[in-house]
Amino acid sequence: MNEMRLYGNQESSVWQSNPSLVHLLGISPLLAISDSMVKAIGLGTALLTLCLISACIIQSMSAMVRSRYRLLWYGIVLATVASLLMQLMQHAFLPLKQQLGIYGPLIACNFALLLKLDAYNKAESLRFVIADALRMGTGLLLALVLFSGLRELLVSGTVLYGWQLLLPSVPESIEAIISDRKTVFQFAELPSTAFIGLGLLVALLRKTGLLKQPALMHRSELPVQRARLTGKLNKT
Repeated sequence: MNEMRLYGNQESSVWQSNPSLVHLLGISPLLAISDSMVKAIGLGTALLTLCLISACIIQSMSAMVRSRYRLLWYGIVLATVASLLMQLMQHAFLPLKQQLGIYGPLIACNFALLLKLDAYNKAESLRFVIADALRMGTGLLLALVLFSGLRELLVSGTVLYGWQLLLPSVPESIEAIISDRKTVFQFAELPSTAFIGLGLLVALLRKTGLLKQPALMHRSELPVQRARLTGKLNKT
């Protein structure tokens, strides 16, 4: 099977193949925790790790996965890896995990990754799987960090506020400090602003040429040909 057909252009950048900013898939965490760059780095790193581990597992066990039950296996692998990551965060980064809330475990439900796992299951080379999963996870991480940094700057006038959460063994008292940060621009904190900001960011990146229009959105330039029937139709 052609690897290039499965993954597209392997030379494309993390911007051109970014699932959140190009195809608008997996944007739930982008909208939910985008008021803090620290939370975006934590969740984005967990997503990147989930992409790499689950992609390698699915590709290595592809011979055992029947096509009929493949979605069930994808769900089991994603849930298992995400649960292990949350347990690790529980022990080493408890205040950060508390800040992420329910959106930490919900990385197992990332639709963009679920779609990619179907391609990884059919892949023949682990090298291509690792490269594509790394590109996809990095793209998700960059989208989260960029959007969250811009929105945090508008909300509180800070960047990387509460960076101590990214260090292991931080006392839980730091969580109260993070919660007490001041709001400078109240409108930027509203959930609806996240949708508006995401749309403006995508438009800006497309204008600069970093983002390209998805291939599925391009119109086919081939003319449509009519099929002609000759002879008479038999009546039943």
